[in-house]
Amino acid sequence: MEFQSRPRSSPDTEAYWQGAREGRLLFQRCRSCGEPVFHPRPACPYCLSDKLAWEQSEGMGEIYSFTTQHLPLRQTEQAFEPRHLGIIGLDEGFHMFAEITGKAEGGLSVGRRVRVWFDDRGDGVTLPKFEVAS
Repeated sequence: MEFQSRPRSSPDTEAYWQGAREGRLLFQRCRSCGEPVFHPRPACPYCLSDKLAWEQSEGMGEIYSFTTQHLPLRQTEQAFEPRHLGIIGLDEGFHMFAEITGKAEGGLSVGRRVRVWFDDRGDGVTLPKFEVAS
């Protein structure tokens, strides 16, 4: 079985992926209880309402947790540099898993401020990633 590194799109997530292709980080907000909802889904996990609306995040947040991956996903990857993967707490009140890129003076740490940027892979997929905010 061939490893697939392409995220899957569905009717519930298509607006999110389209926003990423446009350089916008989108999330849902429940119009019934007001909670931010991420990852995209058809109903609010807090109150079960289906009254969800898309909003654009400012893309600023802080590192909630992170780890460093030292091995490639596939053995065929010859040149591999360790990468940082983390959970980011966005200012709008939701968390998301993403890669943290770039060199940070003093290293990465929980609570460090980050901002989103968009990595266009050239295959129709654009991934939101984060870098340390200056």
